[in-house]
Amino acid sequence: MRICTFVLGILLIAGVSFAHEVDGTWSGEMQNQNRFGGMGGGMGGPGGGPGGGASVRKLTFGFKADGEVLTGYTIPQGMNFQAPIREGIIKGNKIWYLVDVNFGQTKMVIRYKGKIKGDKIKLSFKTVSENQTFAMPEQQVTLTRQ
Repeated sequence: MRICTFVLGILLIAGVSFAHEVDGTWSGEMQNQNRFGGMGGGMGGPGGGPGGGASVRKLTFGFKADGEVLTGYTIPQGMNFQAPIREGIIKGNKIWYLVDVNFGQTKMVIRYKGKIKGDKIKLSFKTVSENQTFAMPEQQVTLTRQ
């Protein structure tokens, strides 16, 4: 009985310490396909014109785990503010969370899910409008611990 209790205690401690491996700042880059010519380029601006263009988009996140609750933020490229993550969950090496963004009058939600492996997080995410009338295809990026 004592051995079972001891082993269970070690497994619980290992699970909690593993979850904390996500704490810190993470960043990555991804190719952003934009039918209007790239991020910030606009119609005919730098990064291409109508119907094409790609740009590199930098993603930065800060994470903090408290048990199975994941909190943190993202810093949108070129912006001077942090967008908080909400409804964050961490279970073992898997994470899920949401980030709210506004494009003018359109409210969007970015749904993230990822898998932690050492100093890398493989994330996939999908952006949908708040009223579900618009959705972008799922995208993927690998983050590296900073």
